[in-house]
Amino acid sequence: MGKPIDPDNPCSVEANYATEMMAHMTKSIGVTGAPVKVDGMSSMPLTRAAPTKIKLDARVAATNKISGDMPQYPPIAKAAHIQGTVVLQAIISKEGTIEELQIVSGPPLLQQAALDAVKTWRYRPYLVMGEPVQVETLILFNFGTGVSAGQQQQQPANPTQP
Repeated sequence: MGKPIDPDNPCSVEANYATEMMAHMTKSIGVTGAPVKVDGMSSMPLTRAAPTKIKLDARVAATNKISGDMPQYPPIAKAAHIQGTVVLQAIISKEGTIEELQIVSGPPLLQQAALDAVKTWRYRPYLVMGEPVQVETLILFNFGTGVSAGQQQQQPANPTQP
């Protein structure tokens, strides 16, 4: 099974095995490029293909937002003095549109207003190694009595993203 060990080059079997394993492993993690020779041994270069999806801090993702509506404080929630933070998880497509949107937490009477607003948002595509990627991020809206969500959104900390 396998090649016999060459007495003049005892590492020949191990080197061949390592080269084959390196090619197999780098293919499965998306390493690209032609093999290179290092000390007479062939190995794959250490360059990687750009990822297709990344997780991004909400504050960083917010810098790429180019348009969209701000949430309107629901009159019934305002009358009932309901306040709190609505947290949404969003997937932003490579084209900058909201692809997926889920409620993570927040007062039920405020959730729909946040969802409706974020569905209108558009982003500049986020680039990694010059290629657009999907972005997973959180979006937070702070609703407080006496202040509309749109006014709060204009403050530097809102929306915040952990």
